[in-house]
Amino acid sequence: MDRRDFNKYLLHTIPAAYLYPMSSKQKLDSKVSTFLKPGDTVGLIAPSGPLKDDRFQKAFKTMESFGFLVKHTDHIYKKYGYLAGTDEERLSDIHTMYRDKSVKAIWCLRGGYGTARLLYDLDYKLIKANPKPLIGYSDITALLLAINQKTGQQGFHANIAASDYTDFTFNHTRDMLMGNQKHFIFEADSEEEKGVLYEPYTITPGMVDGPLIGGNLTLLASMVGTKFNPKYKNKIVFIEDVGEKPYRIDRMLVQMMQGTDLQQAAGIVFGHFIDCNGEDEAFTFTLRETLTKLIAPLKIPAYYGAPFGHRKNIAPIPIGATGTINAEKMQLTIAI
Repeated sequence: MDRRDFNKYLLHTIPAAYLYPMSSKQKLDSKVSTFLKPGDTVGLIAPSGPLKDDRFQKAFKTMESFGFLVKHTDHIYKKYGYLAGTDEERLSDIHTMYRDKSVKAIWCLRGGYGTARLLYDLDYKLIKANPKPLIGYSDITALLLAINQKTGQQGFHANIAASDYTDFTFNHTRDMLMGNQKHFIFEADSEEEKGVLYEPYTITPGMVDGPLIGGNLTLLASMVGTKFNPKYKNKIVFIEDVGEKPYRIDRMLVQMMQGTDLQQAAGIVFGHFIDCNGEDEAFTFTLRETLTKLIAPLKIPAYYGAPFGHRKNIAPIPIGATGTINAEKMQLTIAI
């Protein structure tokens, strides 16, 4: 590494707390490397939008709570309009963290917008040769799905590093990444946000299992027609979004049903769609009506209200892992 590159490569180290011992040789899956353990180094990247200054310390402290050391470059502090640096800078960070043998996982600081711009220029050969889990959600959906498709690696649709972590989110994320347990059962629940109560409900009863695929609806719709568009046939598709009106959700789901094999999915599970109801009830469908009218005719198990998405309690979901949904009981089971 030459001096200019070295000056750009900033190492931020946080003391590790050796709280959760786990053998580094234990495998998650043939598609990924190993379970993480306290003392491992995690690479922090900002592949989407820029962060406010106070969010960096929140992310560092969260990683410290997991017992991880942290490595990042100075690019994560960049602000380039609505992006956290130029495309070249954000690509460089991704490649740097995959290339670095000391980095055992890559955790995205936040979502926003920007990952779709990077997909064609990612070095998938480099990524395939250096398997390690990528962690994040929302806009990170595009990276998770493209890397899974091109390399077979299993990333985690999980909370971003600079966000808040409830006990639920922290414990389940730790236990899944570190392999503290092999089966996870996530029950649907209610979520209250800004005085609005979001209740779970069954769209179509039934029980089915299959590989897990999905993420943020806006990103899934934007990938339709590209070479990175995932295959949904015989898979359990998990979907979430935030701040979208029912007609926009309708439009994106219709786009997916017309442009992909979504109608051949084994089942569909929706997370909580926070702030996604129409403002004028006389001139809109509710979110529930929208989802039910579109998904019920598919006659596959489906329900709304699983604990993932832009909400307080966030369950991690490994891309490609085996999942089971019981739509009547509104239950998602994940085996790692």
